[in-house]
Amino acid sequence: MKVVFICPKVPYFYSRTPYIPLGIAYLAASIKDSVDIIEYIDGQILRDEEYEQAVAKLNADVICISATLLQMKESYRISCLIKMRLPLSKVIIGGYGPHSVKLQELFSRGGFDIFVYGEGELTLQLVLDCLKRDGNLKEIPGIVFVKSGKLMQGKPNSELPEMNSLPRPLRELFNVPLYLRMWRQNTGITSLHMITSRGCPFGCIFCDKSVTGRTYRCQDPKLVAVEMEGIWRQYGSDDIFLFDDLFTLRREHVLAVCQEIKYRRLSLKWSAQGRVGIVDLEVLSAMKEAGCTELLFGVESGSNKILSFLEKGFTRQEIIESFTACQEVGLPAGVYLIVGVPGETKEDVDATINLIRKIRPCMLNFSFLTPFPNTELHQKTSQWIDEEDWTKWDDFTKTVYNYPFEVDPRISRQRIMDAYKELIEKGLDHSPYQLLE
Repeated sequence: MKVVFICPKVPYFYSRTPYIPLGIAYLAASIKDSVDIIEYIDGQILRDEEYEQAVAKLNADVICISATLLQMKESYRISCLIKMRLPLSKVIIGGYGPHSVKLQELFSRGGFDIFVYGEGELTLQLVLDCLKRDGNLKEIPGIVFVKSGKLMQGKPNSELPEMNSLPRPLRELFNVPLYLRMWRQNTGITSLHMITSRGCPFGCIFCDKSVTGRTYRCQDPKLVAVEMEGIWRQYGSDDIFLFDDLFTLRREHVLAVCQEIKYRRLSLKWSAQGRVGIVDLEVLSAMKEAGCTELLFGVESGSNKILSFLEKGFTRQEIIESFTACQEVGLPAGVYLIVGVPGETKEDVDATINLIRKIRPCMLNFSFLTPFPNTELHQKTSQWIDEEDWTKWDDFTKTVYNYPFEVDPRISRQRIMDAYKELIEKGLDHSPYQLLE
């Protein structure tokens, strides 16, 4: 059996600093011992003509498309092209994108045979085994499929992959040297990423938990250190980014990972994402001593009113305290910010500017608040959604709200960025890959 994975090609705001799609890397690793050939069409880094040629020429028993919401329109297009040319091949769709679409629309617009929902490592293996023996897909948990023109549902899927049982992502499937070369050319450094946990128990209203859910699961610290060492020795990346939503959620896990890194005498450098209010001096010191060079926080706003609306679960003062702790141990800390929150005023924007000046982050990253379909935010703000075609949404470049903002979100973003640039001009140390575009 030959399986081809596809990352659909779409414009991407961070195309200058791409990471390999870890979701596909995990899926490929989970099936590599049970199929004959695995190939990959990389819509992230292929030129347009190369991508089109690869899609037009592909020939496989199974084609797996992993899509975000922004990639759904392209997923519809290429799946229909594939199905017209290869009517006997099975086309499988997964990822966050199809979770946001009504099933009838998903299967009527695209040439998909099967939708794998949730985390797909266990399910995909079962699907491929079933297809090999021409079995009954209805016995497979976690899928929706088409049979005789009708939508059918498999068994309910209640099993989540255990992090320690998952094989390491199949990075060899990707042109990793090209990814690293793009990073070096555009930023002066190289970076690869990995995930040590899945699931988030917190209730930020803008977060889509349709795939990994709320149940937090983390990998054994020894396995984390082994994977970090493998990436470092094989690819020599300047930075290994722990892409977990909440690497710092469990302090004993963080301390154990740091201990494993030190035990192995690894001189690698790494960065991570954390949460305000759940870091302390001991944890931050251990991270720095183990080679962590940067910790990024989802701060979102400097206004308590906005933080409350987003249900972040912490306050402006707690943000300041977490950044003060990072500064005390000498660990650079960066922020993710959100603009374009309905009800946001000039006073709220000023509060964020003042916060940035106070905490002096090493990195600043922006998103426009976007009410993705599977979120509480979508229910709460649906009356202001101006653009109903979700495949046109892009939370990095524009707002989708038709709302009478006191300050245009683009102006809010620029005002905050200008204040940050002033800090840099005054000598603030900032990340080499913080691109002020």
